[in-house]
Amino acid sequence: MKFLQPCYIWSVLKRAREFVFFRSGSTLLVYLVLLVASVCGAVTLRAGEALAPYSSTECAALVDRYRTMKRGDLERQHEMFAMREVDLNRQLNDPANHAADSKRSILIQIERTQQELDILRAFIPKKTQKNKQAFSFDRYKPLLDSMWVRWGFLALLVFIFLFVRRRSRRKQGSTLPAPDQPTHNQCKVENTLDGAMPIHDIQAYAEYVLLKSPKGYSELIELIFGQAIAWHASDIHMQRTKDCFEIQYRIDGELLDICKVESYRAKEVVSVIKVMASLKFDRSTTALDGRISYGLEERTYDLRISIIPTLGAEKVVIRLFDADQSPYDLGTLGFSEKTSEYWTASLRNRHGLLMVVGPAGSGKTTTIYSSLLHIKAMQSGLNVITLEDPVEHRLEGITQIQIDAERGMNYETAFTNILRQDPEVVMLGEIRSPAVARLAVRAGHTGHLVISTVHSFSTLGAFDRLLELGAEGYNLYNSLIAVLGQRLVKKVCPHCAQPYQPEDRLVAAAAEYIDVSGVCWLRGAGCDLCMGRGYRERIVIDEIIHLNPVARNRLSSLGTQSERRELLREQRNHSLWQDGVNKAATGLTTLEEVALMLGDMTESEPGEVPPKEDRQPIATQ
Repeated sequence: MKFLQPCYIWSVLKRAREFVFFRSGSTLLVYLVLLVASVCGAVTLRAGEALAPYSSTECAALVDRYRTMKRGDLERQHEMFAMREVDLNRQLNDPANHAADSKRSILIQIERTQQELDILRAFIPKKTQKNKQAFSFDRYKPLLDSMWVRWGFLALLVFIFLFVRRRSRRKQGSTLPAPDQPTHNQCKVENTLDGAMPIHDIQAYAEYVLLKSPKGYSELIELIFGQAIAWHASDIHMQRTKDCFEIQYRIDGELLDICKVESYRAKEVVSVIKVMASLKFDRSTTALDGRISYGLEERTYDLRISIIPTLGAEKVVIRLFDADQSPYDLGTLGFSEKTSEYWTASLRNRHGLLMVVGPAGSGKTTTIYSSLLHIKAMQSGLNVITLEDPVEHRLEGITQIQIDAERGMNYETAFTNILRQDPEVVMLGEIRSPAVARLAVRAGHTGHLVISTVHSFSTLGAFDRLLELGAEGYNLYNSLIAVLGQRLVKKVCPHCAQPYQPEDRLVAAAAEYIDVSGVCWLRGAGCDLCMGRGYRERIVIDEIIHLNPVARNRLSSLGTQSERRELLREQRNHSLWQDGVNKAATGLTTLEEVALMLGDMTESEPGEVPPKEDRQPIATQ
C-alpha cells in the first residue's frame, strides 16, 4: 500500500521529471517503458472482454465501484451515461446505421449504458442518508496485489503528468468539450428554417438542458422562445397535465405538440415567465396579463403573456409579434384582384362605415391595421384614433387607446370621448352592443370614416347583425360603403407540391363554380420545411360587397329585407367558396382545406352559383 501514499507518488514523479528533462538521451526509452507498463496494466484489467452486455460478475464489480463514489461523482456519471443513451438512440435511427452489424453493436452499447444507469439510479438516493460507510481498500486487495496493475497505475500517472506539461508549454488551442456531452450544435441534426432545429430534436435538447442543470429553467425558456420564433409560430401554449408539462406551438393555425417535461417543473417554468413579464409570481389564483420585449439576433419581438388558473395548475398562452418587421402591407395579404381594387377604393372615402367580418383567427386585425397604414400613406396629416381590446401591435403615427372596463373606459364611453378629439378616421376593435352600433353608424353618416368588425360569418349576415344590434336602417344603408369577408386557409408547401386527384364530391361541387376540365390539382407530400404536413404559411380567401352611391340609394328605397338581400348579393364580387375554388385550382391551396374552413361545399346560398355561360376556365400552374 506504500505506492498509494501521496509522498511516495510525488517522489516518483519528481525523479521521473528529473530523469526525462535533464537526460534528453534517455527520453525515448523512458516513454517506451511507461507506455508498455500502462498497456500491460490495461490489458490485465480488460483481458478477455468482448462487446456484450455486462455479466453478473461485471455488474457486481460496477456495484462495488459506485458504492465508494461520492454523490457529486455519481450525478456526473449519471449525466454522462444519460446523454450517451440519447446519442446512441439517435445513431440507431440514422439510416446510415441500418446494417445488421452496426445495428447490433449499437443495441449492445445501449443495453450496457442502461445497465450502468440502473445501477447509478439505485445508488444516488442512498447517498442522501447521513450515515455513510467508510471507504475501505479491503475488497481491492486481490487486484492491487498484481505487480502489473501497480506499476501500470504509477506509469499512467507519470505519463499523464508529462503529457499535460508538454501540452501547456506548446499552448495549443482551447479546451475541448468533455466527451459524451453534446453541445447545442450537436443536438441540431439539420436546420430546416433560420435557426430552427427539427421538431423531434427540441424534446431531446430540452431534456439535455434540464439534465445538465436541474435548475436551468431560464435556458429552457430561451430554447422555447427561440424555436417558436424560428418556426414562425403565432402562439405558444403551456399547460400542466396529469403526467407532464406540455409545450405546444400554433403554426399556420394548427396547434402542434413540441415537447414535454416533468409535471413538477411546471411551477418553476411559469414563475420564470412571470418574472420576465414583471408579474407577481406569487399570485396563482387570478388571471394575469403582461408583455415581454424579447431580443434575438439583433431583432426585437413583443410577447403578449396571458396566464389563467386552471384545475391544479396555471395555463400560459404567449402571442408573438415581430416588433421590427411590420407585416401590415395591404398589397401582400393575398386578396383577389377585384377585392383589393374595391377595398382600396373604399379607403379613399373620408366618411362612411367599413366593416371586416369573419370568425376569430381569420386575420381581421391584420387587414384593419394594414388599411390604417394604407390610409396614412395615401394622405398625411390625418388624425387616426383606434379603440382596441387589447392593443395587439403599436402603429407609428396612430393614436391607440386600450379599452379598460375596470377603469370605466369601455367602447361606448371611449367612442363618445374620442369624437371630441377631431378624428378623421376611427377604428373600433369590435361592435358588440346596440349603443356602440348606433354611434358607429351615426359617426359614419356625419363625416367620419369608421372601420370596425362585427360577429358575422358572411358579408350578407353583417347587415342583419347590425340591424339586430339596433342600428337605424336609414343611416346604415346610407353610410355603409363596403363589407369585407375573409378566411385564412393553409397554403400548399411549394417545396413538396405534387399533383393529386381530390375526392369526387369536392370536384363535382367545384364544377359549379369553374370549368374543372384540365385543372391540375396540387397538394404537399410533406417535407422537413413543412414538418411533414404538406402545408406552409396561409393565404386569404375573400369576398366583398362594395356599395356605390347609386346602390346605397336603391338599398334605402327598397321595402322588404329579401329585396335588400338580393341587391346586396348582386353587389358582391364573388363568394368565399368561389374564391377558394379558384385558388385551389391554381395550386395555392387544396379543396379539402377550403371545405374544412367553410363547411360542406354543397350548402351554398341561392344565387351564389354563377350561370354556366358566365363560367371561365381557370389558368393552372
